[in-house]
Amino acid sequence: MSFSFISALNKQFKLMENEDKPNEVRVIAVGDDDQCIMEKVNGSDVNYMRTFLTSFGNKEDVSRQWYKLTKNFRSRKELVACANKLSSQIRNRVDSNKKMVSEHQDAGEVHLHYYKDPNFLTEVRSFIQESDSKSIAVIAHENEQVLSLFSILKEDSCLDVSYLLENDGFNLSMLDEIDSFTNFIESNLSSENKIISQQLFDDARSYLKKVYAESGKLLVALGHIAEFEEKHELLTLSLWNTYAYEVNVEELESVQSNVVVSTIHRTKGKEFDEVHVILQKEHNQNDLDYFYRLYYVALTRAKTTLHIHSYPTRTFQALENLDVKVHYNKVESFNSKRNLVFVMGLGDVFLGFTPQQSTDIKSLSGMTVEVLENQSGSYSIRQEGFEVARTSKGFRMKLQRYLSKGYVFGECFIEYVAHYYLSDKKRCNKVVLCRINLVLPSKS
Repeated sequence: MSFSFISALNKQFKLMENEDKPNEVRVIAVGDDDQCIMEKVNGSDVNYMRTFLTSFGNKEDVSRQWYKLTKNFRSRKELVACANKLSSQIRNRVDSNKKMVSEHQDAGEVHLHYYKDPNFLTEVRSFIQESDSKSIAVIAHENEQVLSLFSILKEDSCLDVSYLLENDGFNLSMLDEIDSFTNFIESNLSSENKIISQQLFDDARSYLKKVYAESGKLLVALGHIAEFEEKHELLTLSLWNTYAYEVNVEELESVQSNVVVSTIHRTKGKEFDEVHVILQKEHNQNDLDYFYRLYYVALTRAKTTLHIHSYPTRTFQALENLDVKVHYNKVESFNSKRNLVFVMGLGDVFLGFTPQQSTDIKSLSGMTVEVLENQSGSYSIRQEGFEVARTSKGFRMKLQRYLSKGYVFGECFIEYVAHYYLSDKKRCNKVVLCRINLVLPSKS
């Protein structure tokens, strides 16, 4: 995206007549190829940086200066040394000799923990309980791992824990609260004037507060409305719609908790005093560059203390030559987790489902629901006895995998209510996405 924009800008300047050309144009492009981990999400590619360097070299019409930013102001020395060692294994690098340098005098702490059983997640909790760090992140690759870790940590009621998940395709405009806010503005805005007056904007906010007073996502919606208002001097419908469409649901939650459990992608751009990185299985050996970039991002989130918890022993072997404390857990196998949490995404629900009953029930985030198996073998999400959603086949199979092991449904409630456009039916469906808790009963 950035490369395409700069290329188009350069072509536009070339087409201008001399008298129309700006006297001096400076375009600053900033990037880190070692943190290029969005290729499976938005098609980003390290090779765009290579093409940029060759396309905008020192030519007659374009002069380019390359500044290498190697100072690390976040992490302590040993943490940076570990990150450098990991990134040095990336084969496709723009600058193969790049090394970051810590600006801190103290070394920090790095611990490498090896486990004999990949199901070691319950072991992480004791590290969190014993820590006195102000901010802690537990970072894993996949949503399911994040929710498993969240379930384990939540068993200790003294821990202040929240989670961050990936949820591709779910943007802010789809959130029920935001959709209602937008509809209020559109219905009260004249067709001639697309500028939103401050009075109308405030009225829409007041309407939202009144109608969604009981919603668990009201504060999230109000936070983004305030952010939009703060960033734009002129409030227009087009600017608001663009903002609501471009903000992904992954960015909805502002994390205030002491402990955050997150996917690697969600931690990009964030930092924590202490970080625990989780690896339960070997990565695809045909895509090692992606793996090293992914975990380079994870390792570089830590400021003072880094713990790497790994079942594979060779993945982080190169770090053992550094000043890293290596620990071997001797437990052969671990007990099953007693509590599991699932947060439904758009892929976990039947998007075309339409309630059969005509009801005045209003579904809001935080409201309690029941999950019951229906005649078709799927699972119905029921609110006050009425079916408000139905699980997808894939999510049904995921639930059944654990239910067959003896887990039962615990407390379940609505996490999000989204508006999803069905292009084949040319209409918008209201989709209820839930947080589902499974509990493994104690054996008597």
